[in-house]
Amino acid sequence: MSRRSVPDLLGLVALLFVGCTPVSSKEQVEVDPSTTPFGPCEKLQWDGAGDAEVLECFIKATTANPQAPRSDHAYLSIALIHVRREEIPAAHHYLDLVARVFSESPLRTKALMQRAALFLRERSPDRAEEVLAQLDEELPRQHRREVSLMTMEIARQRKDPLAQLEAGANLLALQPTEQEAESLRRELDMLLEGLSDAQLQSLSREGDTAVAEEATATLVKRAWNTQAYDRCKQLLASYTERYPGGSRHKAMQELRQQLETLEQVDPLTIGVLLPLSGRFASYGQEALKGILMAFSFFSPQDRQQPLYRLLIRDTRGEEDQGTTAALELLDKHRVIALIGPLRSAVADTVGRLASQRHTPIFTLSQEPPGENLGTYIFHNGVSKALQARRLVAHCREALGIEEFAILYPDHRYGNEFMQVFWDEVLAQGGRITAVESYTTNSKEFKQSLRRLIGAHDPILRPRIDFQALFLPDSLVGASLVIPVLYYLDIVGIQILGTNAWNSPELASRLAPEYQQGLLFTDAFAPTEDNPRQREFAAEYELHYKDPPGLIAALSYDAFAIVYELLRQTGIKDRHSLYQALLSVKDHEGVTGRLTITPEHGIIRSIQLYTLDETRLREIVPQQAPTEDQPR
Repeated sequence: MSRRSVPDLLGLVALLFVGCTPVSSKEQVEVDPSTTPFGPCEKLQWDGAGDAEVLECFIKATTANPQAPRSDHAYLSIALIHVRREEIPAAHHYLDLVARVFSESPLRTKALMQRAALFLRERSPDRAEEVLAQLDEELPRQHRREVSLMTMEIARQRKDPLAQLEAGANLLALQPTEQEAESLRRELDMLLEGLSDAQLQSLSREGDTAVAEEATATLVKRAWNTQAYDRCKQLLASYTERYPGGSRHKAMQELRQQLETLEQVDPLTIGVLLPLSGRFASYGQEALKGILMAFSFFSPQDRQQPLYRLLIRDTRGEEDQGTTAALELLDKHRVIALIGPLRSAVADTVGRLASQRHTPIFTLSQEPPGENLGTYIFHNGVSKALQARRLVAHCREALGIEEFAILYPDHRYGNEFMQVFWDEVLAQGGRITAVESYTTNSKEFKQSLRRLIGAHDPILRPRIDFQALFLPDSLVGASLVIPVLYYLDIVGIQILGTNAWNSPELASRLAPEYQQGLLFTDAFAPTEDNPRQREFAAEYELHYKDPPGLIAALSYDAFAIVYELLRQTGIKDRHSLYQALLSVKDHEGVTGRLTITPEHGIIRSIQLYTLDETRLREIVPQQAPTEDQPR
């Protein structure tokens, strides 16, 4: 059913009647007060006299001269004054009189239609239909529009969407103004949304009627929105053949052009969007190295096989530059897929553009894409939510920890991680017993730690009522805070961190006595416990003389998934690649075994790490793979 209110439609009915209201005017007749008994009344009306004065004049004149020339105008004027004064029974009386007594008058049609509109205001659709049935079969175009509009309202009040749809389609076929047509299309679209595919298919077979056209156009749009492109083409061809000048012709032509654009793609070219200059250049360069390494490793040695190419563009980490670069790759070079960008804001902007062009894009930002950006966006990152989920699950299931505290730096990274971790603890049935923030000032985080255990109060005895402390800070920040924990005798607890701690410098920044109970998570750390990642790290260092980080590994995996699908299947179009990506399961990547979910996230295993005699050690066994999606 339509969401538009009844008063709105009745208001539109009233607007349509403005042009045909039989009020005396120079357009209707030049009135000479001496020619008819109603002349003085019409002159009063034309001169803008009040309704009461005009009504009194007409009533006296019609009482004395009920059949005089222009008495039909006089009675209709009386009726309309009663309508304006909300004197509905009187209005009905005079409208009925005009329709019955003056059956040959051109005003009969106007009286009947005005009466039907009044019945609709009174929510009497049956009475309105009875009145409309008295109209002549041959009506001027304007009156046919008004009848269709009232027929829609009758169907709405009866809660009959199919009849409402039929009336609306007939009205649209009468070629209303562009503004009216746009409003009507929205009305019909909302009605059509409530019908099933089977209902629409049944309606589309009802000959070349206006309803059949609307039903066919809706089936076309549904096929497009669900990426059923072959069916969309078939339905478009049917629509074009049956309704060459139809009311939805323009919209159907636009869809046809978009379908043609989808098929214009370079199947051997993959686009890469990364911040290769500016503040984030170091991260972009690392990601590019991972991509180039995968491109080299998976490229065929057989020269008979197709040769793929990369088109690499610099986003500078900026949305405007990312948009410009993305449009060049998507519209000019027609790449079959995009890898990148890195920053979430740029990735969301570019992701929307790619999805609008039905081009698969694998973003590499830490956080999953925002909502309602499109269906063609895939994401390969290790989000805050995924890290928190893994840490809390291990603490709850393997260590039996129930109570958690959070000590976080008062900046964006710390605040976001604090909220995500807190939500995750509650979601998994744990308890948060204390939360404190601090700045980089060493005196302040000492005070924050004192407040965390109640040591700031000279009366209350300090109490550690938590078994694990979450510290979402950088490695530098954490290395300053952790020794103070020991200074305040906060020992014997698990100290939980983020993948920001995953660095060769971790052991050197913390003295051995401060390394007890450390626990953090990440998807990549080439320890002795992980031969696959050690092999990748060795190959990477051989090529680039630097050790790889998480960004290099994630970029390698994202590109490898896309590139292997293209090479192994010979896919030639974007939509087929999109469908193939949705079928990826248990891909053996550098960062673990990867499966793409129907929501375009990644189910992956991420590791837990601790320090063991200054050596980074992976904690095994691993937890079951976890989907990287927010709760």
